[in-house]
Amino acid sequence: MRLDTSNSLQKMVYLPKRWCSSKLSLPKMVYLPKALQHLSSSLQCVFLSTLRELSSLPEWLGDFTSLEELTISECPKVTSLPTRIRGMTNLQFMLVMECPELERRCEREIGEDWHNIQHIPHLCIGH
Repeated sequence: MRLDTSNSLQKMVYLPKRWCSSKLSLPKMVYLPKALQHLSSSLQCVFLSTLRELSSLPEWLGDFTSLEELTISECPKVTSLPTRIRGMTNLQFMLVMECPELERRCEREIGEDWHNIQHIPHLCIGH
């Protein structure tokens, strides 16, 4: 699958601070495209929803130093978070829902990924 980054992703970058109105719909995506990496210092919001074939999140997602909001919704094959997410110090809000295994791993105090996300002020897991 080839991703046209010239139009769709630029919309995401051009968003004013704290606004996330554009969506990139790629329901059969198995992996996040490496082309996203060049946006690592400018994106403030990533919304991954209804990507039922997405199998994992890449470690390079932890390089998104400007990211303030991360939503992972209806991505049932995503089973864990990249360990480098703990270095995303600007991340203020994270929502994980309808991702059963990921929700279990993010469970407060006892989930395997909890230590990587406990620094995020506003967490909404499975609600």
